Amino acid sequence: MTTLSLVRKSVPMLQGIRLLNRGKVRDTYDLGNGLLLSVATDAVSIFDFVLNALVPDKGMVLTAMTHFWMTLLEKHGVCKTHLVAAGFAIDEYLPGALRGNADLQSRALVVKALKMVPVEFVARGYLTGSVLKEYQTTGKIFGLDMPTGLQDGDELPFVLDTPTTKATEGHDLPMDRDQVRAKYPEETETLLRV
Repeated sequence: MTTLSLVRKSVPMLQGIRLLNRGKVRDTYDLGNGLLLSVATDAVSIFDFVLNALVPDKGMVLTAMTHFWMTLLEKHGVCKTHLVAAGFAIDEYLPGALRGNADLQSRALVVKALKMVPVEFVARGYLTGSVLKEYQTTGKIFGLDMPTGLQDGDELPFVLDTPTTKATEGHDLPMDRDQVRAKYPEETETLLRV
């Protein structure tokens, strides 16, 4: 049994609505009419691996941060998001038995179902994480020359898009940056604007 399945078994599923997906840290349910319920759990994923541990209230914090950023991006006209409802406002979209559940209200968002592109759009302003080894070996990030002497955590000379796959388990893999830009120019532009 994988770590993901061990940890996720400890997170109960909601009754009365159809589960579509159990991800690394979120469960997604079908609410009908093109709407989904995204529920953040207390599971922990680090560098694309789910740890065999839960962090109390982590799902609440993740949901609050997601709500904050989606609201801010829309408010400032950076981009539209798929957010429909958060907090107690999710009750309007839930079956009666799930309404009024303060824990669910604090860790779930109602969102529009959209077609997902198979790319993790990643923007980097600092040298760290998965590109550090490439830089240390080649002096490049995604094939682009970088200044010499950078250390882990140093600011990059410009914000760089470094797209990867969207793995359901294990590590996301780097994708060809130029191909992703050519196929998804609007998404890449939005990422860099954000």
